[in-house]
Amino acid sequence: MGVDWYRMRPRKGMSKSHLSHAIEEQAAACRVILPPGPGHAGGEIGLDHEATETAVKWSQVLDALLVVEKDEPGQIVCWRIYPIAYNSVFPPEERLRAYRTILPDELPEQVARWMAWMDGVRNGAYESYLSRLYLHEISLRLCVHGQLLREAAQATLDSVNAWAKKEKFLRVREEVVKLEPRVPPPSLVDSPSRPGRATEREIAARDRVLEESHYLVDLTKRWNACQRTRRKLSHFEKPYENFEQFKRSADTQWQIDDFFSWVRGCCEDEVGLLLDF
Repeated sequence: MGVDWYRMRPRKGMSKSHLSHAIEEQAAACRVILPPGPGHAGGEIGLDHEATETAVKWSQVLDALLVVEKDEPGQIVCWRIYPIAYNSVFPPEERLRAYRTILPDELPEQVARWMAWMDGVRNGAYESYLSRLYLHEISLRLCVHGQLLREAAQATLDSVNAWAKKEKFLRVREEVVKLEPRVPPPSLVDSPSRPGRATEREIAARDRVLEESHYLVDLTKRWNACQRTRRKLSHFEKPYENFEQFKRSADTQWQIDDFFSWVRGCCEDEVGLLLDF
């Protein structure tokens, strides 16, 4: 499911309190759908059908309260919320907050906050916080990766097929079944209170979690080499990003400067953003 922001203005005579109530109801439904932790916030839409229906309902209510711009030649009237909501370098609570409608008079302050954060990330101001956020994100992915790999191996324990009796396969499966996490489990990351450099301990933790990812990717490749195509975990053969790549993901994956250019234009035109859920 794609989620977009559309350029909009409140209809004439519409009270701000009425609009604010609908906006808060829509945002509250989104908070139920999306877990508020790193690695989740701004991730894939959940399966809470009731909350999803509620979010859609309030999106429709807001659509009736607002004048939403329509597509015109040469005019970009909407943008996916992913440069903020899916962007791992933003604090998780900021990513979750992206799932809301933003009124015209609120948008400039919000854009300034987003841009100030990205400036800090690029200038190295939040290395300590980002190190902890990186550790959490990679640890979380490793937990999921390891769990899926173990489940795949355990599913073959009762197999009587010839391929399941080959010595190479049995060696790899034994290693997978005995797999235990060698990095700390993910823990919540507090919001940054002030800029700060990464400590030696945080740098060492980054190195350890990346080293663990190398091992798990290698183990996955060895597991896949013993499997038929439909049983391969091919998605997990891709190397994990290092810390510098993690920080650059805002530019390389989400083209955030293009988004900032578009949303600054929204501020100049004194329009807000409707969350079209």
